[in-house]
Amino acid sequence: MRRHFAGATVDALNKWGRGLAWHGIRFPVREIAQIGAAIGREFSYSLLRAVVGRDETALRDALAQLEQAELVFCQGEPPEAVYSFKHVLVRDAAYESMLKSRRQQLHGQIARALEQGFADIVANQPEIAAHHFTEAGLVESAIDYWLKAGQQAARRSANAEALNHFARGLELLPSIDDPMLRNKSELLLQTSLGHSSCAKTVGLTNIPCLRCLACGPGISFVQRWVKLKPLPNIW
Repeated sequence: MRRHFAGATVDALNKWGRGLAWHGIRFPVREIAQIGAAIGREFSYSLLRAVVGRDETALRDALAQLEQAELVFCQGEPPEAVYSFKHVLVRDAAYESMLKSRRQQLHGQIARALEQGFADIVANQPEIAAHHFTEAGLVESAIDYWLKAGQQAARRSANAEALNHFARGLELLPSIDDPMLRNKSELLLQTSLGHSSCAKTVGLTNIPCLRCLACGPGISFVQRWVKLKPLPNIW
């Protein structure tokens, strides 16, 4: 009996496990799958096309072969189509089949494509751009978008989400060589993180928190606040 995982057959998963040696599927098709995997478990035709940059006939043919191989399924019709890998293991296998340098290159291309042609996604979901810039190793842009994502989440009162976004940005600070830029970024992230921490755990009407906000920004602000109320474990 053939077992299925969320629509992906074991046979399909094993094709990836055999070093991408698919029966009758050419390298360009595997490359399209790898680019889609770098975008995520789900990827739109329009973003894929922007990253791939090849003629649409070849792209549509490659996507059709992926559907026939039972590796992805499609909702809608190009150019509005959205594709999803039929199982997370398929997506992970496609992604991990690439060298780290190739993955970094693709994430950079995806991030730039988002900035240039998908302003609505960047504005409404800056964490997506932040993720791709992070994986591309473009830390300055990544930190900027993690800060924007955290601030946007904080405005929605999604403080736990905001804290995680700010923390992601803080993790990247050691990679900034310019000390002035690093300190500026840290100041913005730490201050924003402190405000969200106050809002999440004790509320801005709490007297100790208000005293903390008056202590000053930056690291000293967070250190003074932590003495009053430990930060939640968001890492």
